[in-house]
Amino acid sequence: MQKKLIAGLLASAFLFAAAPLAQAADTQGEVVLAAASRDKVKTSVASIDKEQRSVGLKFEDGKVLELFNIPAKVTRFDTLNVGDAVDVKTTEAIAILLIKGGAGVRSIVEGEGYQATEDGGGRILTTRIRSDVVRVDQAAGFITVKNPDGQLQTHKVNDKELLKSAAVGDQAELILRYTVAIWAE
Repeated sequence: MQKKLIAGLLASAFLFAAAPLAQAADTQGEVVLAAASRDKVKTSVASIDKEQRSVGLKFEDGKVLELFNIPAKVTRFDTLNVGDAVDVKTTEAIAILLIKGGAGVRSIVEGEGYQATEDGGGRILTTRIRSDVVRVDQAAGFITVKNPDGQLQTHKVNDKELLKSAAVGDQAELILRYTVAIWAE
């Protein structure tokens, strides 16, 4: 019998879309894009430590994400075994900031955290990528940036008014936030 564990978001999609924006407040810049999406994905239990209440979830791409200190209110945790299927909901949020000047200072900063609530817990993975603006297409609403690894990426900016202040030589900071959580139902 396939065991399933209810998993989901720690907050609404609005809160997760706002999370990168809150982080963006630490950087001087104008937000040109903010969005969030949710997905339901299949994982399997790769490892489990019932004493420490932690579980490693293996995603279809082979990556394993560890969740620690699963609260006791998630009572079905005790029924899980390695190999069991677990359906999870994930959230990905993105924000892009426009920072005037500063070209040539590119970086990637990664961070992670753990969030616990009364009825669940999960992991939060954050990546901040600062890139140089190398092209602005006002008419089509696109901005092209050069990442720290030298790769060019083009992003659609829906609000063309915000794009008017962008210029070659500015920087764009991309803030990505990925969350996976387990909670009691």
